[in-house]
Amino acid sequence: MKRLTYISLLFIVTTLVACNNSATQNNSDTTKATAPAAQAPISADPEGLTLIKQNDCTGCHNAESKVIGPSYTEIAAKYTNTIDNMELLSGKIMNGSNGVWGTVPMPAHPGLDKETAKKMMTYIMSLKK
Repeated sequence: MKRLTYISLLFIVTTLVACNNSATQNNSDTTKATAPAAQAPISADPEGLTLIKQNDCTGCHNAESKVIGPSYTEIAAKYTNTIDNMELLSGKIMNGSNGVWGTVPMPAHPGLDKETAKKMMTYIMSLKK
């Protein structure tokens, strides 16, 4: 029982340290672009990766494997690369999200502007296999 308490406490502390804001917004992911939409630009430009590293993203995400949240490649695989989805996902970075990838909410990052969030998402979508 002590071990379970320790693991739970470690998980909570790790989440709080990695995420600078615990505000969440309840979102559902029913929009996966059902109609053909314009493709969002995909770039191998590392600027998005640099922005990800400068923020707290790597505390919960990794390019190839699940940490607390999904990997960037899982995110890229789940969503069609459309302008609408880029808007949706950039909004989730700024406003937070809950219930899409499990029970652990993604905290909001209100200090990020839309342009920064879009650059991050452009990098993440460039990882689509």
